[in-house]
Formats: sequence, C-alpha cells, structure tokens
Amino acid sequence: MAGCASFVITTHFIAPFVAIGPQSNLGTAGPIAPNFGWLGNNLGEIILFILTNPHTILIEIFTNKQKLLYLIYLFGALGFISLLRPNLLLPLIPILLISLLSKNPSHHLYNSHYTAGLIAPLIIAFSEALPRAKFIWEKIKIPIFLFNFLLLTGLMSIHILLSPSPISRHFLIPSSWHYSPEAYITTERDKWIKNALETHISLNHRTTISTQNSLNWHILARGGEYLPFPLGVDKPLKIFKDSDRTFAHFLKFIISQKILSTEIENIWADYIIIDLKRPWFNIDVSCSWELDTKLCKNSAMTDNFIALVEKVSLSHETVFEKDGFLILKRKVVSN
Repeated sequence: MAGCASFVITTHFIAPFVAIGPQSNLGTAGPIAPNFGWLGNNLGEIILFILTNPHTILIEIFTNKQKLLYLIYLFGALGFISLLRPNLLLPLIPILLISLLSKNPSHHLYNSHYTAGLIAPLIIAFSEALPRAKFIWEKIKIPIFLFNFLLLTGLMSIHILLSPSPISRHFLIPSSWHYSPEAYITTERDKWIKNALETHISLNHRTTISTQNSLNWHILARGGEYLPFPLGVDKPLKIFKDSDRTFAHFLKFIISQKILSTEIENIWADYIIIDLKRPWFNIDVSCSWELDTKLCKNSAMTDNFIALVEKVSLSHETVFEKDGFLILKRKVVSN
C-alpha cells in the first residue's frame, strides 16, 4: 500500500507540480500518457479499467514476450521457490504491476534499475520458503542432497548467465560496455579525466552541465543543472525562474489542481562533456556501442551525434581535449 501511495503521489501530484509543459498535465498529455495511457486518461479511469478488465491485463502480460521473460527471470533466478511464500511477496506487487502495465520496454527489463525494489521481497520469500521446498522434495522421495546440488548449481548458473558480476559471462566475455570491466575498473584514463573535470570546470549554483549518459561523476551534480546530452545543447532547457514552488503552494495545488503561474527561463549548457570512446547517447537512447571498434552500430544516431558535436563548436570553446575526451565551455558573448 505504501508503494502504491508513493507512486500515485509522485506521478499525479509532485511531478505535475514541479514540471513544465505537457508533463504538468494530469491527462493524456501528462506523465501517465506514454507508459500507462492505454489504461485510461487519469488515475480513476486506470483503476476502473484494471478492476473491470483483468482479462485484458493478463493478455497484455502473457502475450508480450519481453514481459513474460521478465517474470521468468525474476522468479526463475531463485528456482521459483519464492512463490511458495506468496504472503511475503505482497510488498513487490505495486512495483511489479507498474513494470508489467507500462508500455515502456525499459520498465520490464530484468537488468534495469526499475527491478531494484523487487530484490528484497524476492530474497526474503526465497529464504523463508526453502524449508517448504525441501519438505515437498522429500515428499516425492528424492534424496535431499540432490535438491541441494540442483539448487546451488541452478543459482550459480543463473548468476553466471544473467548477472553483471565479475564471474558472469557479461563481465568475462562482454557484449555490452555497461557490463564490461571497462565500466567498473578505474583506469589511468579515468583518473586523468576526473582530474581534468576538477581542473577545468568551475561550479556554482547556476552552472549547467550536459554530458552523455555513459560519462557521469558525482562532482558534476554539485552545480545548478546536470543534464543528459544533448539537453541544453541543441535547444535551451526550460526551468522555473527563481522558483516559488513551496510546500504551501503544493498544498494549494493539491486542493485546486491548478498549476501555479511561474516565470520560465531558457538555459543553455555552460559546459558540455563528451567522451568519444564511450557509448554515445541521445539522452537515454544508446547507439548500440561496439566494444571492439568503439563505434556505434546505429548510423542515423551516429550522424546526429557527430552533427551535434560539430554544432557546439560554434557556441562553445574547447578547454580540454585528450584521447577523444572533450570539455567545452560556453563562449562569452560580448555586447
């Protein structure tokens, strides 16, 4: 219940209150539209649809290959033993439903951060259900040592096949940069990149930084706005000017459901940080990065990324460049 309440409050009150443009709309143009709009135009319609059309929900889940695999990976990774203690799985229902009802493919990927909230209930249910699983195994008169052997072998096999840990296939024979040693182990190149960021970037509460998704460092978030490339690069980002979004205003918004009139300003990236030897992104969309060649498979995105990099040279000057890594600073325009 707490999870459901948190989701509703965040998506239908907090997000619209602090958003600008279509996201401030609770209806078809609002935050629910891209992912949950097929269920209804507002929270009431969505709840009514779920209660009156359970068959449609089940068809959507079990005829969608990605969602079906998502369920198999989640519960199969622990041998489906967690299902023997369904009462302990109740806390994961809100998160699981959000993932399964969403039309966003990222929401039902087993290896995305959207799955993180499911881990604790699954592990607890698994540990509490083990005695019952052993009891069932003994009832069919199969030696318990075989149960232990198959369980440990299965858990280890799934770990090697699916996880990004140092003993997994993703790490030892990487097919994706995100699960490769290069993404986890600090190199000399990483060290001088961090040093360059500290040396060539001046941060204050108004500094806006735009950097590609695969190149992040906590220091950069200490400025004003920290954006995924190319936000603030190819077009300005709209933000509240001297925001008056206070708690008192929030309470008024909940009662009236009317968005406050606030002055908007356009901001551009003060610094742009790019590493041509890491996966290129258009906000959160990857270009299918090839580890061996350090090139994108998506030619259209490659052309777009390169065009943006060339375009920013008109508005920004390069303050640091080495081995494909660039820090660009916005040029001061004299009147």
